[in-house]
Amino acid sequence: MTNPPQAQPPCDIDAERAVLASVLVDGQQGNPSLKSCLAATLEARSFYEPKHQTIFLGLCELLNEGQVPDEISLANKLRTHHQLETAGGVAYINELSSSLFSPSPNLGHFTRIIQEKHQARQLINIARDLSAKALSGAFTPAELAQGFQAQAKTILEASVRKETTQRMALAELQAFDRHNDPNC
Repeated sequence: MTNPPQAQPPCDIDAERAVLASVLVDGQQGNPSLKSCLAATLEARSFYEPKHQTIFLGLCELLNEGQVPDEISLANKLRTHHQLETAGGVAYINELSSSLFSPSPNLGHFTRIIQEKHQARQLINIARDLSAKALSGAFTPAELAQGFQAQAKTILEASVRKETTQRMALAELQAFDRHNDPNC
């Protein structure tokens, strides 16, 4: 009897490729596509594909250094760190950047997909750990449930978009005491 094939963990490689391609073709000053990804709390480990993790790290390093993260700068950065082949090589980076002519208008949607798939993978890992703990008999059901709940809450809260602005109704805005705003 053969074992059933292992299911692939939750991921969307096409969404990952679209996000990276959007960042690579976004040659505007300050790279709003990459900044949008970072504001949405996307990080390298959010990507399932290891070469996409390496590429995203390289793009973030370029942005932090004040460089425009384009395909040539990225290839040079990865080459310097001996990570170019890990990222799929120059051919793969060129393939990504040539797949779009401009940043995707669905960048936010693709970012959310990547985050949700990453969260699902993290929850799977917690469930595996929970199963092992339950099988060990060393924990009460209440302890198991409490641990799972706390870890799941942390995972879900980690991807909450970091907003710096708040929408307010006109009446709330007029009544707002801006001199006593703790976030001012």
